[in-house]
Amino acid sequence: MPALTIADYLKYANLQMAAEALFRFNATPPGTNLSPGDQFRDDIPVDVLTTGNLHATRFSETEAESFVGQWRVVEHISNTSTGFSGTLFMANKDNPAAGIKKDDLVLSFRSTEFIDDAARDNEATNKLEIKDKGFAFGQLSDMEDWWAHLQTLTTTDAQGNVSNLLAGKSISVTGYSLGSHMATAFNLMHGQEILADGSPRVAKVVNFNGAGIGTIGAGSLATMRAQLP
Repeated sequence: MPALTIADYLKYANLQMAAEALFRFNATPPGTNLSPGDQFRDDIPVDVLTTGNLHATRFSETEAESFVGQWRVVEHISNTSTGFSGTLFMANKDNPAAGIKKDDLVLSFRSTEFIDDAARDNEATNKLEIKDKGFAFGQLSDMEDWWAHLQTLTTTDAQGNVSNLLAGKSISVTGYSLGSHMATAFNLMHGQEILADGSPRVAKVVNFNGAGIGTIGAGSLATMRAQLP
């Protein structure tokens, strides 16, 4: 994999910040809604990014307007019954200066919600699973279910032709903290997949402040790849 440029780091940091937003999903009292699996698709409202998750992860208005012009959400899923949350982004247009090509796909996994979903993200996942067992097995199971669902999505071109959205396409993956644990595990499970043209399914994995992963069996890479799924 080529070394990341400064433009790449900025691109993936912005995508991860956007994945931290809840996309109209209210996890902050009053009006808290933690029902499993709420979804969001299509263009991103600017105020979703400037509001963030009502905590620290917020874009300035100028940054948000630039981002929503460049990317759209194929699908965002917020807080399944295990607390899992992820976003699949697609680029709207080419932006050579930022290292972006139209239709680029980036899968981003959300970090721990220490305030709004502490029971599932921190107590159940971080402490009882990652700390004690080495892997967030509950959220990884939901991640795999969602990934299988994403592979059934279709897209329609200007001529009305329908095709599988992910067929023959590489993706990049990002994660922050708990999300980086998910991204690393995703790469273990899917990083060896090769597309029909010989390119890898997982083009890049970019993690921020990663939580790390545990081991399975003797801990060899071959064992992990074979047994984690």
